[in-house]
Amino acid sequence: MRYILILFIFFSVIANAYGFKGYVKTLNIQVNIKKVLSSDKGGIILFGDETKEIKNVFFTKKRVGLFNTKVVADEIPTGEFYSITVALEFDKRGKLIHNSTLLGDEMLLGSHSSKSYHLESIIRDGNNYFIIASQNKLVSLSSSSNSDLSSLIANTMYKREICFKIDNNLNKLNKKPLDFFTSKDTKWLLNSVNDGYIEILGGKDNLSFMKLDKNCNITKKPRGINFNKNNIFLLKDTLVANDNVIILGRLYANSHLELYLTKIDSKLENIFWVKKIKNIVGNNIIKTVDGYIIVGKIYKSNKDVDAVILKIDKDGNKIWQKTFGGKNFDEFKNIATTSDNGYIISGTTKSYGKGKKDIWILKINKSGKISWGRTFGGKGNDWTIDMTKTTDGGFIIAGKSDSFKDGEGGIYLIKIDKDGNFN
Repeated sequence: MRYILILFIFFSVIANAYGFKGYVKTLNIQVNIKKVLSSDKGGIILFGDETKEIKNVFFTKKRVGLFNTKVVADEIPTGEFYSITVALEFDKRGKLIHNSTLLGDEMLLGSHSSKSYHLESIIRDGNNYFIIASQNKLVSLSSSSNSDLSSLIANTMYKREICFKIDNNLNKLNKKPLDFFTSKDTKWLLNSVNDGYIEILGGKDNLSFMKLDKNCNITKKPRGINFNKNNIFLLKDTLVANDNVIILGRLYANSHLELYLTKIDSKLENIFWVKKIKNIVGNNIIKTVDGYIIVGKIYKSNKDVDAVILKIDKDGNKIWQKTFGGKNFDEFKNIATTSDNGYIISGTTKSYGKGKKDIWILKINKSGKISWGRTFGGKGNDWTIDMTKTTDGGFIIAGKSDSFKDGEGGIYLIKIDKDGNFN
């Protein structure tokens, strides 16, 4: 009996040492998170933009002692700002181990706000990460012969596309500005296909698709769908399934919101179907065995907004719909599958928790029934941005918070297992 007890204690210690390790952390890092992806080292990489103030630098001579002088650089804030694209790598316990500037590491002096960079989309491609970013660009038609600019207004700020790859150590493998411009309101999303990448562009009154090869060359120019000019389209998510591309968007038409869903082939030659659902905004879509699941929010009225889950079949027809929430604003942002055929969902709630807004995490079974739910946050605002699976079977929820660090705001990281445990 004594030996059994010793073995039990021994294996308990081993399991505790090498088993799942979760955490809940708030970090005073001022980065606008766009995407979180798992790393090969067992941790995660946060991708996003960091805002910096432009400073003028003045060099002056100052006396040192009786006979010597030295040149001193004084930085004077200008009140103008620019943004750079960054990647932050964390280990499996949530410790920051690498901070890399991907775009914008050149020195900006004076008023150069047109050099701001913004991360648009990033996907994992084998051992590398493929990134589409944008650079603010002041376009003048009188000095350009680019046919892509024919519909633009001269001397207006647009976005220029930049394509590049980085390796697992966040080293840039290439960087290629593409001679392609879009409206500053356009959003770009990527997906990988067999012969390259499909880039989806959505903004205002149009939805377009174009193709890139593995070296960032445009192999098929944009084509797509034009909406009524009184409509406003916002691209939300995409996925590739069975050599087809599913595009999820939000359409504001005839004074109301609609979930917009369409299916195209990966050669960008056929649009198979288009589906619309009134008063729903979808944020994330994933593939299931028999169709797709979408999470987002549903507008019951201007003041009553609940979180929503939609199950649809492979032809875009709704199978079931479930709403969750209380008297205030509630929204689901991301969904991922679990090893027991369920789903982890992350979102933001004003109805539950202890703050103004809290991070909200639920698990549901394949029929949409809640298994458990948890909220995380302080007295202020805490909200979800993105979620990813980790290599040890856990889930990382990345968000923002102004509840801690004297209200300065920062990054909120939560790592849980499929049962919601983090320790």
